[in-house]
Amino acid sequence: MSYKRPFKSVRELDHLINYYFTSANGNPLSETQQPGGYPIPPPAGPPTLSGLAFYLGFNTLEEFEAREAKGRFASRLQRARLYIEAIYESRLHSSTGAIYALKAMGHGEKAIGKTLEEQDNTFNIEIVGSGPKLAASEKEIVI
Repeated sequence: MSYKRPFKSVRELDHLINYYFTSANGNPLSETQQPGGYPIPPPAGPPTLSGLAFYLGFNTLEEFEAREAKGRFASRLQRARLYIEAIYESRLHSSTGAIYALKAMGHGEKAIGKTLEEQDNTFNIEIVGSGPKLAASEKEIVI
């Protein structure tokens, strides 16, 4: 996985990450303030993981995640991901958002006093016939 990243040091990476989050929060830096002089357009919308990866010069999220997993930039990339997750969590202050967040954190649905595995999820279906008996052939039909 090779890509040409616009940062060569941890300091440059920190500047790019800070620029990304500052710009994404509605405060874009002027071109003279941009780290390394790279002409990076301000992000469209709120911070996202794919937006951050794009800003940092990665071609795919897989490349970003590979660098995040190991190497000298791993801790900075992990911290940036954590910040994006914190932003998402702060926007989940509704009932559906809270349910989603809890499920994403590993909390499943539980019945009162029982887990899903302990519940008896069987039910019976009884087919009840109604109306006249169906004709077996045309000869049985009376008009």
